[in-house]
Order: sequence, then structure tokens, then C-alpha cells
Amino acid sequence: MLRLPRRLENPLVSVLVLSRRRPARLRALLASVAQQDYANAEVRVLANGCAETAALVRAEFPQVLLTELAENVGCVAGRNRIAAEARGEFLVFLDDDGELRAADIVSKLVAAAQADARVGVVSMALYNAASDEPTGWRRTLGKLPFPCYHASFAGGACLMRAAAFRAAGGYDEAFSGFGEEFDLTVRLYAAGWAVLHFPDAAFHHHVEKTDEEWRLQVSDGYAHLQYTIWRLYPSPWWFLASMKALATQAWIDVRHHGGRHLVSEFAKSHVWA
Repeated sequence: MLRLPRRLENPLVSVLVLSRRRPARLRALLASVAQQDYANAEVRVLANGCAETAALVRAEFPQVLLTELAENVGCVAGRNRIAAEARGEFLVFLDDDGELRAADIVSKLVAAAQADARVGVVSMALYNAASDEPTGWRRTLGKLPFPCYHASFAGGACLMRAAAFRAAGGYDEAFSGFGEEFDLTVRLYAAGWAVLHFPDAAFHHHVEKTDEEWRLQVSDGYAHLQYTIWRLYPSPWWFLASMKALATQAWIDVRHHGGRHLVSEFAKSHVWA
């Protein structure tokens, strides 16, 4: 049986994992968490409408704090729920389809946050678990050799200061996915917190999307971006930002899809705006 951090009364860090019907992936992730050299942490798993996940955690990881939901509430609401139960000053969100391949990753994330009190989020670099190459829309960011402030973060591979998360109001549950991190980022910066991209900490993600699916996800993200812009941006910048996002969305569709989705994507942007 893997030895995860014991249940502490006052942990500094809460490692938070959402899981649904990926038992092998979850087992590998928790095994990598068990190898971390950072001891002052609790580990929590939210079984998002999945009895199989709950059964695995009870049987193989009894030191993990388990929250079991009768139905799948989705990623956004699930992260809000598990964050509300966490006791740590720092929240390490990890998706269940990746792993930590170095023992000092949590230690590095905590040190990066403690080095600058303005940092509300420390975002990890995402890598393909099979190829060890930067993945997703963060391909360029993954190759940066230095930390930098950024306009968004990887929601399933980051450390978040609990005070910042709560001061900004957590994730907006209007999102079903694609864009909720940027929306939270805008509110974090407005509340005086910064987002730090930290390439020294890597999360190896088992990529199950094709390039076509990635591009469609990016387009969805731009549609959902209109909701954030119209709701949170001040006048007159909301109009300029909205037009820029719409133009970028059109360019992506023409370049990658030959313009096949322009009408549906513009309609989706209008709905979210």
C-alpha cells in the first residue's frame, strides 16, 4: 500500500483531485503524489458521481480524504466543492489523468508562492506523458526557461493560494468548461493577485484529444471568453476586447477548419456574450 501524507490537523497544503471513471489514471496520480517529498499536506479526492472512484480510494488509499457525490456536477462546480472542504493555505489542484514525475514538485510550487506574497496562482507546465513534449495550447509556454506572469493558468495542474481563490469568488459555475480559468484570472488580478507560470514544475498529462479536438476546444474557449469580457471588462475596453476575440476565433476557424464552423461559433459567442 502506498504511503500518502497522514491526516493532519492543520496542513499547509491541500492536494485536491477530481476523478470520474479513470481508476488506472487516478491510481497512477496518487502514486506520484505519494512520492512527493513535501510532508505538510492533506490529500483529498472528489468522486464526481462515480462509485468506482470512491471504492478505489477507500480500498487502496485510506489516508486520502474522500468526498463522494451522487451525480457528476462537472469540473468547475467540483473544484469549488473540494476547495471549500480543503484546510490548507495552499490548494494544489491536479487532474486525475496526469502525474508528477519529480519528487519535489509540490515543494517547488509552495516555495514559488511563498517567495512572492502577490502570487495567487502558480501554474505548472503541461507535458504529454507519452512524448515528454509540451502539450495543448501551452506548447510555447512549456518551453519557456523562466517563470513569468501570465493571463491564465492550467486549472488541473496548479497551486492556488486559498485566500486568493476565496477572495476572487472561486470559479464561475456558468462555465461547463473551456474558459473558466481565464475568467477567474481576470477576477484575481482585479483583486490584487498575480498568476505565475512556473515551468520548473511539470505535470505530465495523458493526452487523449486529437489535434482537431484541441482546435475545437480553443474555439469554444473564445466563445466563452465573450462572457468574461462583457461581464468583467470596463468600458470602452469590453467592446475592443470582444471584437478582437471574435476576429481571433474567425481566424482560427478559417485556418484550421476552412470556415466550416463560423456561423455556429459566432452564434455561440453571441449566446455567451
